[in-house]
Amino acid sequence: MTVLEKIQVLVKQISELPGVIAIGQTGDIHVIPIPGKNDVDLFILCDQIPPFHDREILNNACHDLFVVCHQNQNVGVHWGISDEYIVDGVPVWAMYFALEETVSYINEVISGKHLDSDQGFYPTGRIQAILNMNSLYDKDNVWPAFKQRLKIYPDDFQKKMIEYHLPMAIDEEDFSRALDRNEVLFYHQTLEHAIDHFLQALFALNKTFFPSRKRTESYLNKFIMKPGNCYERMTKVIELGASCSSLEASFAEWQSLVSDLNDIV
Repeated sequence: MTVLEKIQVLVKQISELPGVIAIGQTGDIHVIPIPGKNDVDLFILCDQIPPFHDREILNNACHDLFVVCHQNQNVGVHWGISDEYIVDGVPVWAMYFALEETVSYINEVISGKHLDSDQGFYPTGRIQAILNMNSLYDKDNVWPAFKQRLKIYPDDFQKKMIEYHLPMAIDEEDFSRALDRNEVLFYHQTLEHAIDHFLQALFALNKTFFPSRKRTESYLNKFIMKPGNCYERMTKVIELGASCSSLEASFAEWQSLVSDLNDIV
């Protein structure tokens, strides 16, 4: 069997566990994953997450599909209860979530209770992942219901995101310190935070749930409301910020970019 065929068998086995309602996969499900380059994320929604023992029985029954299996891997609070499989050298993450808790969390996000990232995880990224989810198994039409619920970006949430993030796109105090001291690394630390807030405000302006920094250029190319030459100017800010001699020029360009976004808002 190919890697994709083995993953299909694994998905079928997982779908037969008690409590499993739906299974989805992010990314292009037709791309053949390459060891060391790709991994596969399976999102598994459950009435009740199958206990360790039941998943262990499945893992033992499917031992010919993978080389290694680690159960209950600690990958962070935002990634459910996770089992890791290595299928022909490709990591496959089976991430189990309770449906009720997932619905509650999504409602909290779009109501504005989680406006910022949490240790690199973007709450809006979870919503964008659901909107782009490929359904592999769905006995109760959960994925279409989620997508129907989330396809319209709420006006109130847009307002909260912009009002929260845009003012933090320029931390005058830290930028001034970095420029006064002519410290490139401190400047980049400040700029990193600024870019993060700028992008989240920009995505909200265009009613798009911010997923992460991945594929930023392709997203910006599709946006209608944005500063002119937005992506090119952002990369120019970063390039100029790499040298002590051009920190002032970098910050001037960044101020101009943020000002243009403010004008659009």
